[in-house]
Amino acid sequence: GIPFINQYKRTHQYGWAFFHFAVLWLLCKRGSCQVRYSIQEELPLGTVVGNVVKDVGLDKSGLVDRNLRIVTGTKQDLFLVNQRDGALFVNQRIDREDLCGKTVQCLINLKAVIENPLEIHYVTVEIVDVNDNAPIFPDKDYRLEISESAMSGARFQLEGAHDSDVGLNGLLIYKLSQNDKFQLEIEELSKDSKNLFLVLQKPLDREHTPQYNVVVTALDSGNPQKSVIISHSYPLARALTPNPPGMLAEQYL
Repeated sequence: GIPFINQYKRTHQYGWAFFHFAVLWLLCKRGSCQVRYSIQEELPLGTVVGNVVKDVGLDKSGLVDRNLRIVTGTKQDLFLVNQRDGALFVNQRIDREDLCGKTVQCLINLKAVIENPLEIHYVTVEIVDVNDNAPIFPDKDYRLEISESAMSGARFQLEGAHDSDVGLNGLLIYKLSQNDKFQLEIEELSKDSKNLFLVLQKPLDREHTPQYNVVVTALDSGNPQKSVIISHSYPLARALTPNPPGMLAEQYL
């Protein structure tokens, strides 16, 4: 079978990383092992991911003479290995978004090379997203001029927010501040893409209220949840052509 092992952070010379754990997946065939760990991004430098030597079943005695090293194939040394005890640890800041963007699965492939005799073991480290980015609107506020003769049901498209995180951490929810004139309508294009529309609910009166201000809040679905707000102002004009109910207005934020 394939064992799964929880590896809690060890102190040694690497320091503490509270609540950190790595999940180990191990498969060995013909003397070469494939080891897979899963860790969160942004762990402190020196955090132990796992013990490569122990996890592939090698003897630690005489390890220094066997020149254990990690080969990455890139200029980045995100991980290093302790040649005395085989501990694989974080060597550089790991930002999942910088490494893999919006890719669902972020994998770093390494080779653990041991000499005398030569052995090569394959190590994959999965970088798990943490909710370290808040949603962002392109601008802090928007201003749109609307005709006071606009009919109920007229829709005005809003520009949505962006979140660099993936999965639930990047899944956005929108809310509109309480008001009696406008309603927020969300059109689902895909799991990660939405169109936002402000829909007029009641007729407008420029003499009574020359301008309306509403606030749109974007929240992600991560834990802890992060949010951003944006202010929309709508001055009313007399001469603009109204949009029939159900038709999209030609003004965009």
